Amino acid sequence: MDKKSNKELKRKCAEEIREKFVKSLPFSPGLFRELFDYLDAYLQGNECDDMLKNTRIFLRKNNLPVEESLKWMQDNGAFCDCEVLANLEDSFEVIRRMG
Repeated sequence: MDKKSNKELKRKCAEEIREKFVKSLPFSPGLFRELFDYLDAYLQGNECDDMLKNTRIFLRKNNLPVEESLKWMQDNGAFCDCEVLANLEDSFEVIRRMG
């Protein structure tokens, strides 16, 4: 395989990973960015209580599917508000760079 073909294969693979990730989301990437900002602002002045309390509040305020969203977050390594930021926000950044 030549260098150009290899690069194209990597690009296609990255695009498939990104598309699969985006399709798996329980709500839009834009609302996830709003969630990250919301949690970041809250956690700057407060400690994480090792729960998804503020994530639940955000989901309810925005009429988002609470249980489906929390399950997705836990399936992706976020079991409390600070893990939503630490684990999920990084995933979104990696996926953004792939696109």
